[in-house]
Amino acid sequence: MKYSIVGSNKTMTREEKAAAYIFIACAALSIIAVVSITAYMIISGTPAIFKVGLVDILFSTVWQPTAGKFGILYIILTSIIGTFFAVLLAVPIGLLTAVALSELVNEKFKKVLKSAIEMLAGIPSVVYGLLGILIINPAMYALEKSIYAGNPHHQMTGGANLIAAILVLVIMILPTLINVSETALETVPQHLRLSSLALGATKIQTIFK
Repeated sequence: MKYSIVGSNKTMTREEKAAAYIFIACAALSIIAVVSITAYMIISGTPAIFKVGLVDILFSTVWQPTAGKFGILYIILTSIIGTFFAVLLAVPIGLLTAVALSELVNEKFKKVLKSAIEMLAGIPSVVYGLLGILIINPAMYALEKSIYAGNPHHQMTGGANLIAAILVLVIMILPTLINVSETALETVPQHLRLSSLALGATKIQTIFK
């Protein structure tokens, strides 16, 4: 008689079958939610596209939904600029942190930092947005008031500006960037490091070369 470690429906216990049905239901619910959101956006947005015109929506700078004006050019530009500067700030910080974790810090300290970074990577983006509103926006507003105090021509933003959004994005993408970079560095064969050191390179030269 032949035995197999591969399970089948006949060998599954009731608990395994129940878990399988639950997983299938969750997957189906996720798909239904995404399809429903997409359909709602298309159904709700199509009348505005036909009424205003796609060109006016994409290239107009006036956003007044109550007046029938849906220009999103500023929204698109600020998203592109914000993402660009967030990546520009986050990449050096994330790569250097990953290098430190992979090559420089001791194992005990590395485990603590790695656990903290992985925990931060699992936090939903909406939580980072909430922290930005509660912490970064007031800080930016205080800085703005100190810089433009007595300037009647400056319109205060209340801290809700592009710099605050960039800082939130930087904080949000850093954990994932550090994890990915550190994992990539860990895959480098150890004999390459040893060969570099044997040829007379310093540790810093070995890391960056």
